Amino acid sequence: MKFLSLLKSRTEHLEIDLSIDDLKKRLNSNGKTFHFNWQYQNDFIISLNFSFGSNKLFDINYHNTKSDIIANGTLKELTKQKTQIILETKSKYWLTFLLIIPAILFIVNLFLKLWILVPLYFFFPLFLMLILNIMDSEEKRLIRNFKTFLSTETNTLQEQNK
Repeated sequence: MKFLSLLKSRTEHLEIDLSIDDLKKRLNSNGKTFHFNWQYQNDFIISLNFSFGSNKLFDINYHNTKSDIIANGTLKELTKQKTQIILETKSKYWLTFLLIIPAILFIVNLFLKLWILVPLYFFFPLFLMLILNIMDSEEKRLIRNFKTFLSTETNTLQEQNK
């Protein structure tokens, strides 16, 4: 069960005591611990500024991100001074293609009698689990950085209003 939860996308629902316009101004400010880019009027994408796992293992950078650890966000107005933010990370089902390699090795071994060592078959599933755990921890770090930024901005605004 843990394996499947690592492959699925993660969805976070956040409520913040700011209007959409105030939140947009805060999100456009500098000094964030994550990369931020608007997609549409109320949709955005965030990514880690640097992701050790994805930058070193895959070197996959989308045109509007700085790493492969990304979350898509949507702003939704609840009241004039309350906004809901829905963050959704992307799924990682594409990583299961790493499991094709041991299957191919097994088939080749059956037909050509290469006597491939049995422990070699277990390397790829273990490597997959390592990658999934790294990416999961980095997604958690991205969401934690975003939540910290939002709480800091909310506290700053509340102190200014006092």
